Amino acid sequence: MYDKIYPDPEARGKRIREMRKKKGLTVKQLADMLDVAPGTMSRYQTGSTQKIPRPVLESLAAALDTDIDYLNTGKTPEPERGIQKQAASPDTLGAPN
Repeated sequence: MYDKIYPDPEARGKRIREMRKKKGLTVKQLADMLDVAPGTMSRYQTGSTQKIPRPVLESLAAALDTDIDYLNTGKTPEPERGIQKQAASPDTLGAPN
């Protein structure tokens, strides 16, 4: 029913609602953080709004400590393959080879 351009708004809304509750926020508190009306935030959560403006979606993801891809698809980003970060230890900093 939905193509790759638009995520399923009901599923996205459910993820938003669940994450909001986990953060202990009310609809009004989250709406205030995003500078949107509580009714608008409620529509985002019920899926009655198909499109969420990109700047609002970015702020929403940041407020919920997630990313836009998770909100839209429910999938977490895969770690980059072949790149491993290593913490520098005092032994390797400035040590001659």
